[in-house]
Amino acid sequence: AVPKYELCVCVGIDLIHDIHCSIARIHINSVSYLFFVNGRGLFVARCLTMASAGVYCCHLATIGRISQGDRLKRLRAPLRALPRGLVSSSSSLSSQISRFNLLSSVHGSTYFQAKSPTRSNEGRRRGAVVVRANSEHDHGDKVVFVAGAAGRTGIRIVRELAASGFKVRAGVRSLTKSSEEIFNGDGAFNGEGKAPVVKVNNVELVLFDVEDAKSLPAAIGEATIVMCCIGAPEDKALDWTLPKRIDGTGTTNLVEAAKAAGVQHFVLQSSLGTGKFGWPASALNLFWNVLDHKRDAELALIASGMAFTIVRPGGMERPTDDYEKTHKITLHAADSIFGGQISRRQVARVMLEAACHPEVAAFKVVEAVAEENALEVPISQLLKNFKPVIQGAGTSNVVEHYERKYQYKQTWQAKWTQVMGFAGIAPEAVNGRLAMIGILGAAGAEFSGQGNVAAQLSGNWPITLGLSLAVVAVSLVPFFKGVTAADAKAGVFGPLAETANGRLAMLALACVLYTEVSTGGVFVDLVKEKIPFL
Repeated sequence: AVPKYELCVCVGIDLIHDIHCSIARIHINSVSYLFFVNGRGLFVARCLTMASAGVYCCHLATIGRISQGDRLKRLRAPLRALPRGLVSSSSSLSSQISRFNLLSSVHGSTYFQAKSPTRSNEGRRRGAVVVRANSEHDHGDKVVFVAGAAGRTGIRIVRELAASGFKVRAGVRSLTKSSEEIFNGDGAFNGEGKAPVVKVNNVELVLFDVEDAKSLPAAIGEATIVMCCIGAPEDKALDWTLPKRIDGTGTTNLVEAAKAAGVQHFVLQSSLGTGKFGWPASALNLFWNVLDHKRDAELALIASGMAFTIVRPGGMERPTDDYEKTHKITLHAADSIFGGQISRRQVARVMLEAACHPEVAAFKVVEAVAEENALEVPISQLLKNFKPVIQGAGTSNVVEHYERKYQYKQTWQAKWTQVMGFAGIAPEAVNGRLAMIGILGAAGAEFSGQGNVAAQLSGNWPITLGLSLAVVAVSLVPFFKGVTAADAKAGVFGPLAETANGRLAMLALACVLYTEVSTGGVFVDLVKEKIPFL
């Protein structure tokens, strides 16, 4: 056994910025670090950087528990350069642990590779926090409710959970098949060979209907984790009400039922393009605004107060379960990518890791695709790279709580001014796009002998008007959804290229119209007269 003792330490604290917090900081060479030490590892979380050197005020912070042993001996050399200050804070532990990955990736030393901790009720006297490593397969007492368990992604989620030792309540809409038929049948694997057999002894089929809110509490039962992978059925694409009923209202019903049941963690499968308009992901919104309804469900989950993880996968139709052999999972920040593919099995594994490691996955939104040249990195490590979308979630005495509570909500009048005002983003972009199409069309028609612009419009005005309205519509919709020219990522066809070409096209079209109105001729013919070789 390793001898243990308690150490009280004094640390520097920035009273101006963090007067409301119980976090103590050690300021060294303008960089702050926060240390958490226990018998199984050292956790170093990067805190704030000070702008200038100053006088540091030290005070007694809290009680930390540390252990001596081989690991501590390895730490003596790097610790000699630091003041003897170690601090632990129960109110900030969870949020600080999510920032540990940055320093871990920089140093790469074995003594930074500690497991993420969970809180324990032991040792809470005098403000102490006992940090205890998780057991990787200790899930026998955890019950997970999977909504949409009989779907293609749901089947794979249940298989991953069952293989990891979770008890599963598999939400289905019919009990005509057994667990063995659903989760070890033909639909359980679409790669080469047969599906690996998974023991389903701990899988219980339960009936549920997200459109019937009263049926959900019984379906959730004693589950402490909910995984949702429901969606409007693709074989009923002509029913325009389904996306709202299933992806929107239905998922929101499940969120409310989970909150009422005291669920600790809600893992939601959403889609790329849900939070921000972008091509090609947002093309899915042509399916009766399904992305808008998914976003409504996301916002309901974020506002629920429960710990959540939202996973937005790329396209899942083409990749088979063997996709993972050549393409490795990569995770990205919310609203940062709009294309890519990933297999349903890989999505299931991302959601499984979120359930296994809530300390690094909670309150986060990630976008998942699989890339051919990506390195294979443990998903739990990838999850550490992202900041929670809600800092200090679950508390009411932090700045972030009041920032969310009194967050400015833009009115539609302000949005209209931002987009359509004289200095807005739409006028120049829309006019530039219309001018580029117009000058190319007019020049082509004049070269083919169809007369000047006035003559062209007189016989084709319905087509011209329809095309113009279509360009305006497809331009304004992204602008009102928050997309700007800076979001264009198409190689050389970026925002600068569009702006420059649009301005040149507007000048050229104005020149053509002025010349033809003032002379009554055809611009191309006038140019040919001046330039004989044309």
